[in-house]
Amino acid sequence: MSTDESTPLDFIANFTHELRNSLNSIVLFSKLLMENRPENLTEEQLDYARAIENSGNSLLEMVNEVLDLSKLESGQLDIELESTALKTIFDKIKRIYGPIARQKGIIFETTLAEPARYPIVTDRIRLEQILKNLLSNAFKFTSGGHITLHAYLPKPGDGPEELQGETSHIALQLEDTGIGIPKNQQEHIFERYRQAEPQTHRKYGGTGLGLSISRDLAVMLGGQVTVESEPGRGSVFTLYLPTDSREALSTYGRNGHIRVKSASGDVRTKFPEEPSYRISPEKRSSTVLLIDDSELQTAALKEFLEFRVESCLVAPSASRAFELLEGHPIDCVILDMFLPDADGYEVLERIKANGPYEKLPVIIYTGMNLTGEEMDQIKQKAASVVYKNAESFKMLTEAVSRALEQ
Repeated sequence: MSTDESTPLDFIANFTHELRNSLNSIVLFSKLLMENRPENLTEEQLDYARAIENSGNSLLEMVNEVLDLSKLESGQLDIELESTALKTIFDKIKRIYGPIARQKGIIFETTLAEPARYPIVTDRIRLEQILKNLLSNAFKFTSGGHITLHAYLPKPGDGPEELQGETSHIALQLEDTGIGIPKNQQEHIFERYRQAEPQTHRKYGGTGLGLSISRDLAVMLGGQVTVESEPGRGSVFTLYLPTDSREALSTYGRNGHIRVKSASGDVRTKFPEEPSYRISPEKRSSTVLLIDDSELQTAALKEFLEFRVESCLVAPSASRAFELLEGHPIDCVILDMFLPDADGYEVLERIKANGPYEKLPVIIYTGMNLTGEEMDQIKQKAASVVYKNAESFKMLTEAVSRALEQ
């Protein structure tokens, strides 16, 4: 699945992969400090660790936004349509943002009106990206009160004028009690590198790209993002999307602005619900093999994983990984896609083609932005895929627990 052709976007992707590895290491080590398991850190030292974590998360967010912008501007954005269950997305959002809300003392709720529970045909990954951008802003600019995400079917005539017509739409509305946005600045916040006021950037930081990227993605999917706000009283962002984005995405695909998968062919008729597992909090007498050449990141992950399993072996290369597989009883493998001596796909293929390891669960842990086609190929052999980000260590430990319970 590799290619000899290299593009500027390939360079950016590789560069951001290295940045993510380093930043993830910073975030993971700061989280380890915040665990304070030896109970020997002062409250001031824990505050330092929180500051390091917050800074690392901010840098990760900026790296991701720059990569997304590069893809949008180069026309190399991959879009894949599938039948998407909003309930699954909302459940995932609650798992991600629920702890943040509790930490900030904010009431966070998600609601789905009954008609909005039916699947829609869209790009699930891009829809999640839009919602996460909007939610990240809401949590950044809200210090108390509530944040509510509500999905419903708008009445005829509701929503932006350009979306009125025969196409059926769904609305996902995010309401917060944050600082609000002045009327004369509400259109400017969707421009690249812009925030409502200069002092907003000085106080809250950020690139000013999140809302711009969200609006671009919404338009690609045939929808729109609107805002209603009042300073001091909060904001309401509403994402309007067609219940079927095939027509809108086919147009973009023909114009060469994006690469569309499944836009003119069959769309998956059923979105695979995430399985519901009861994760045992007890430590397991199992051995996990972590294959990743990022020394700092693996050191931090090893600490977290050994809260859940008896032993975590680390291999910085494919050759070392197979040495360990031959010499130790391994119960689960965590595999990075970038290795110094092999392609991650090749390692996965070799593991699954080898009799003794054929049934060994392999979890892909990657900072690569996989296309839908790549994801489908990987999922034929891997137990699950976890993207590297600030909170991915939690998803990774849960994925390991699920794999060991099967």
